[in-house]
This record gives sequence, structure tokens and C-alpha cells, in this order.
Amino acid sequence: MLDFFLYVLVIFIPSLFWIYFWLREDEKESPEPLSLVLKVFFVSWFSAILAIVIQSLITKFFSNKNLVPILFVLTEEVLKFLPVYIIALKTKYNNERTDPILYLIIGAIGFATLENILFFIQDFINHGANFSIMTSLYRTIGATQIHIASSFFLGLALSLTYYKKKHIRILALHIGLFLAIGTHLFFNYLISQNNSLATNLAFYTGWFLIFIILAIFELLRNKIKKD
Repeated sequence: MLDFFLYVLVIFIPSLFWIYFWLREDEKESPEPLSLVLKVFFVSWFSAILAIVIQSLITKFFSNKNLVPILFVLTEEVLKFLPVYIIALKTKYNNERTDPILYLIIGAIGFATLENILFFIQDFINHGANFSIMTSLYRTIGATQIHIASSFFLGLALSLTYYKKKHIRILALHIGLFLAIGTHLFFNYLISQNNSLATNLAFYTGWFLIFIILAIFELLRNKIKKD
């Protein structure tokens, strides 16, 4: 049992690194409150659980094999966004253009963390510790990439229209949601091919997107400094 909890900790540690990394990227005179960051992170765990429940209902009541993957991703993207919007983006701490991106990425990391832990438990039960720790570590990197990349588009939509009128921000949010779903579906499609070429393509494309996200985030942060 001790080994099991140690393995879960190993899955959990990369998530803490991701959060630390993004908070470092967002260094400024008034950093985000740690309590709010942790709240976003852990509430996103409940979003992941709710997503699993809804997805099980989708599987039960929808037989269209083409529609189900889209509904799965739509469920995840909406449930990743809503708690972050309520907990962080509607507060006084959403006070800079880059804040929507930062909080949505933290929420995505929390969502992915709980997913990764649940997948690890399933693998642990079915295949044992050695298999589960290797596959879970690989998934921890890949799945977190996917969730960060897809949530980034929602955050970017809100960041680019941060000072715009409400109807423009709502339109941008819908566009961001469309891009988030498209990105997520693309990665899921590659992974579903169940071959090393497609899996590696998904993995390296994920890292490429992370670098693009960092570049855009840095551009927005520099623009804030100049303003």
C-alpha cells in the first residue's frame, strides 16, 4: 500500500512543477494569491469527476460513434472552463490581460492531474505497479499537454478581448471554445490510432504547442509592461 501512495505522489509531482513553472512565467509586482491558485487547481478535480460521470451517461444514451468523441471533449472543455470562470475570472484578481490564460491553464493542470491519477489506479489494478508507473508518467506528460493547449485557446480569446465590450468577449469565447475542442479532438484522434507514429506525433506536437503558448504568453506579458 505504501508503494501505491508513493507512485501516486510521483504522478502528482509533475503537476506541481507545471503550476510552479507557469507562476514563474507570470512573475509581476502583484502575483496571484496562492490560496486562489490552489483553489482553482483542486476544484478542477471535481470538474474531472463530474466529466467522467457525464461521459458515462453519454456512452449509455448515445450510440453514434462519431458524435460521442465530440460530446466527450465538449464536456471536458466546458467543465474545465466554468469553475475557473466562477472562482477566479469573476474576481478582482483577474486584473491583467494574461490572467485568463494563467488561471485556465492552472485549471487544466488540475483537471489533468485527477484524470492521470484515476488512470494510474486503473492501470495499477489491471496490470500492476511497474506497468502502471511507466504508462502513467508518459500519460501525465502527454495528457497535461493536451489540456493545457486546449484551455490556452479559451484563455487567449479572453485575453485578446480583455478590454472589449461584453458581446465581443462572448463571441471570442465561443471561437476559443471551438478551437479548444478542435485541438483536443485532433490529439485524441492521433492517440486513438494506437500506433507509435501517431502517438509520437501527438507527443511532439504537444511540446511544439507548449513552446508556441509560451511565446504568445511572453508577448502579451511584455505588452502589459509597455502599457
